[in-house]
Amino acid sequence: MFENYSFAFKIVYELARKKHETYSQSNDATHINNGSFVDEIVVGHYQYNKYLTTFLLSLDEEVVHTLKIIMYLGRDKEFDESKSAEYIFSELKKYLDFDTKEIEVHQLTNKIPLDEYLEQGFQFLNVKI
Repeated sequence: MFENYSFAFKIVYELARKKHETYSQSNDATHINNGSFVDEIVVGHYQYNKYLTTFLLSLDEEVVHTLKIIMYLGRDKEFDESKSAEYIFSELKKYLDFDTKEIEVHQLTNKIPLDEYLEQGFQFLNVKI
Protein backbone atom coordinates (compact mmCIF):
# COMPACT_ATOMS: atom_id res chain seq x y z
CA MET A 1 0.00 0.00 0.00
CA PHE A 2 2.88 2.40 0.80
CA GLU A 3 5.76 0.84 -1.15
CA ASN A 4 6.69 4.18 -2.76
CA TYR A 5 6.95 5.87 0.63
CA SER A 6 9.12 3.34 2.47
CA PHE A 7 12.35 5.34 2.20
CA ALA A 8 10.67 8.54 3.43
CA PHE A 9 8.95 6.64 6.25
CA LYS A 10 12.25 5.19 7.42
CA ILE A 11 14.06 8.56 7.39
CA VAL A 12 11.21 10.36 9.17
CA TYR A 13 10.95 7.61 11.78
CA GLU A 14 14.71 7.60 12.46
CA LEU A 15 14.89 11.40 12.75
CA ALA A 16 11.84 11.44 15.02
CA ARG A 17 13.43 8.69 17.15
CA LYS A 18 16.69 10.64 17.48
CA LYS A 19 14.76 13.81 18.31
CA HIS A 20 12.77 12.00 20.99
CA GLU A 21 15.90 10.33 22.36
CA THR A 22 17.80 13.62 22.68
CA TYR A 23 14.73 15.28 24.23
CA SER A 24 14.54 12.53 26.86
CA GLN A 25 18.28 12.82 27.51
CA SER A 26 17.98 16.58 27.95
CA ASN A 27 15.22 16.12 30.55
CA ASP A 28 17.28 13.50 32.41
CA ALA A 29 20.49 15.52 32.21
CA THR A 30 18.87 18.73 33.44
CA HIS A 31 18.26 17.07 36.77
CA ILE A 32 21.86 15.87 36.98
CA ASN A 33 24.05 18.62 35.61
CA ASN A 34 23.69 22.20 34.42
CA GLY A 35 26.96 22.21 32.48
CA SER A 36 28.01 21.95 28.87
CA PHE A 37 26.83 18.31 28.63
CA VAL A 38 23.23 19.50 29.00
CA ASP A 39 23.78 22.26 26.46
CA GLU A 40 25.18 19.70 24.02
CA ILE A 41 22.13 17.44 24.39
CA VAL A 42 19.66 20.32 24.04
CA VAL A 43 21.46 21.50 20.92
CA GLY A 44 21.25 17.92 19.61
CA HIS A 45 17.50 17.85 20.20
CA TYR A 46 16.97 21.09 18.29
CA GLN A 47 19.32 19.93 15.55
CA TYR A 48 17.31 16.72 15.01
CA ASN A 49 14.10 18.76 15.04
CA LYS A 50 15.58 20.97 12.32
CA TYR A 51 16.65 17.91 10.27
CA LEU A 52 13.20 16.39 10.67
CA THR A 53 11.44 19.62 9.69
CA THR A 54 13.68 20.14 6.67
CA PHE A 55 13.20 16.57 5.48
CA LEU A 56 9.41 16.68 5.92
CA LEU A 57 9.21 19.96 4.01
CA SER A 58 11.15 18.37 1.15
CA LEU A 59 8.54 15.61 0.79
CA ASP A 60 5.51 15.66 -1.44
CA GLU A 61 2.37 16.93 0.30
CA GLU A 62 0.70 13.53 -0.12
CA VAL A 63 3.50 11.83 1.84
CA VAL A 64 3.18 14.38 4.65
CA HIS A 65 -0.59 13.82 4.77
CA THR A 66 -0.03 10.07 4.84
CA LEU A 67 2.40 10.44 7.75
CA LYS A 68 -0.16 12.55 9.61
CA ILE A 69 -2.77 9.81 9.21
CA ILE A 70 -0.31 7.14 10.34
CA MET A 71 0.63 9.28 13.34
CA TYR A 72 -3.05 9.52 14.35
CA LEU A 73 -3.55 5.79 13.84
CA GLY A 74 -0.62 5.11 16.16
CA ARG A 75 -1.64 7.67 18.72
CA ASP A 76 -5.35 6.95 19.01
CA LYS A 77 -5.36 3.15 18.65
CA GLU A 78 -9.12 2.69 19.19
CA PHE A 79 -10.67 1.27 16.07
CA ASP A 80 -13.41 -1.10 15.03
CA GLU A 81 -11.56 -4.41 14.90
CA SER A 82 -14.01 -5.77 12.35
CA LYS A 83 -12.68 -3.27 9.78
CA SER A 84 -9.45 -3.71 7.85
CA ALA A 85 -6.49 -1.43 8.50
CA GLU A 86 -6.72 -0.15 4.91
CA TYR A 87 -10.40 0.71 5.38
CA ILE A 88 -9.70 2.56 8.64
CA PHE A 89 -6.82 4.43 6.96
CA SER A 90 -9.03 5.53 4.05
CA GLU A 91 -11.86 6.60 6.36
CA LEU A 92 -9.49 8.62 8.53
CA LYS A 93 -8.07 10.22 5.38
CA LYS A 94 -11.59 11.37 4.43
CA TYR A 95 -12.29 12.60 7.95
CA LEU A 96 -9.10 14.59 8.65
CA ASP A 97 -8.68 18.15 7.52
CA PHE A 98 -5.35 19.07 5.99
CA ASP A 99 -3.76 22.48 6.21
CA THR A 100 -0.77 23.68 4.26
CA LYS A 101 2.23 21.39 4.20
CA GLU A 102 4.09 23.81 6.47
CA ILE A 103 1.36 23.66 9.13
CA GLU A 104 1.15 19.86 8.86
CA VAL A 105 4.93 19.57 9.26
CA HIS A 106 4.81 21.86 12.29
CA GLN A 107 2.06 19.74 13.85
CA LEU A 108 4.03 16.55 13.25
CA THR A 109 7.32 17.89 14.59
CA ASN A 110 5.62 19.23 17.73
CA LYS A 111 4.81 15.69 18.82
CA ILE A 112 7.64 14.63 21.13
CA PRO A 113 6.75 10.92 20.89
CA LEU A 114 6.22 11.13 17.11
CA ASP A 115 8.48 8.11 16.66
CA GLU A 116 6.28 6.02 18.96
CA TYR A 117 3.08 7.14 17.24
CA LEU A 118 4.55 6.37 13.83
CA GLU A 119 5.89 3.00 14.95
CA GLN A 120 2.49 1.98 16.32
CA GLY A 121 0.76 3.29 13.18
CA PHE A 122 3.17 1.36 10.97
CA GLN A 123 2.50 -1.79 13.00
CA PHE A 124 -1.25 -1.27 12.73
CA LEU A 125 -0.95 -0.96 8.95
CA ASN A 126 1.62 -3.77 8.77
CA VAL A 127 4.18 -1.43 7.19
CA LYS A 128 7.78 -2.53 7.55
CA ILE A 129 10.27 0.26 8.13
